[in-house]
Amino acid sequence: MNLNHLKIFIFVCKYSSITQASKELNMKQPQVSYAIKELERELNTCLFFRVSRRLEITDNGNKLFNLAMRLFDQYAEMELAMKSSDEETIITVGASITLGKHFLPIYISKFNKIYPNVHVNLIIDTNENIISMVLNKKLFLAFVDTNIDEPKLEVEQYHKDKIVAICHKDHPLSKKSSLSLLDLSNEDLLLRTKGNGDREAINQAFQALGTTYHAVLENDIGVLLLNATANNLGISLLPKNIAYDYANKNETKILNIDELLLDRYFSSIHLKGVELSDVLQSFNSVSISQDNWLFIQKRD
Repeated sequence: MNLNHLKIFIFVCKYSSITQASKELNMKQPQVSYAIKELERELNTCLFFRVSRRLEITDNGNKLFNLAMRLFDQYAEMELAMKSSDEETIITVGASITLGKHFLPIYISKFNKIYPNVHVNLIIDTNENIISMVLNKKLFLAFVDTNIDEPKLEVEQYHKDKIVAICHKDHPLSKKSSLSLLDLSNEDLLLRTKGNGDREAINQAFQALGTTYHAVLENDIGVLLLNATANNLGISLLPKNIAYDYANKNETKILNIDELLLDRYFSSIHLKGVELSDVLQSFNSVSISQDNWLFIQKRD
């Protein structure tokens, strides 16, 4: 099997598009299409369904993708061991929705400044699914934003995150210096969807107090929720860093929530007894470096 064809296949999976994969690989589209067709011919299986202008991976395609990721992780380890940096190598890491959208780009950028020849393939999913992938050896290293207690995993907590409330400047609660969950229990709340780490923490905190909440809008995009708050449609509950980065300071106010139950940790995870490759260890070390959080500490 041609390793270059597998590399092309990985990029097509990542972007669900021949066109985008071609741009990222600096190749012509017919070359990328040919590589996929050759893989399908060699394996005697269909790897993608063609749906409109996008590609949907098949079950067999997903199996090949997981195996290819493991192969290239091992290949990267071999290259580092031989101290060769002539060709680009590929590693795969997983991340929860919040970390994948807002933090992994920071980690990857910092890592690539040190290791410019290592390409990082990123898989983003819910905390639950990412943890399951690590437990089933579909991922060797991942980053999650939920408090977990899983005996099969090595869990390295590296940042304590805090969820804050964001309300409109004219909202009655804006006059307070901080809020309690009871203050919020009767308000119209704007929350991210189930599966996000902050939503899980919010659910657990309200359940622990024996009270409920009223969500009037649910969406994965924090900026959308903040825009709704700026239009006085409700109170957003979001991670502190997202609130400070994207909230409209002229129209909204950011308030701390008294209950420590809403604190949670970011963690890197991998299976116990499974030694990470040198390149994955390096990526983990760069990612959990406290240098990444200096800008957050300034706000505390």
